[in-house]
Amino acid sequence: AMITLILITIVIAVCAFIYLHLREKHKYFEKRGVVGPKPEFFFGNLRDVFFKKRHISSCIDDIYKTYKDKEQLVGFFNVITPYLLIIDPELVKQIVIKDFKHFRNNEFSTLVSD
Repeated sequence: AMITLILITIVIAVCAFIYLHLREKHKYFEKRGVVGPKPEFFFGNLRDVFFKKRHISSCIDDIYKTYKDKEQLVGFFNVITPYLLIIDPELVKQIVIKDFKHFRNNEFSTLVSD
């Protein structure tokens, strides 16, 4: 009985740690004052991509359309990984031309070529 109680306590502690860790990760943009859709627990903002119901580009397009006339940039999450979606054309131009060396070779660069 004592071993069972210890195991249950360990499982609860691990689950609580994981929950608090994910919740803290999802505050990444909030702490930096970056606007974006509120992430869902565990899935972030791309639940449909996780379950292969939609392609990531269509989910990102939805985020873009929601914020295109309101913000220059938007933060969103793929599970707990934060991504920054640049909306303002002048900011895109600055990044692609002037600051390119800092923003190349990311996982979305293959989407552009495809």
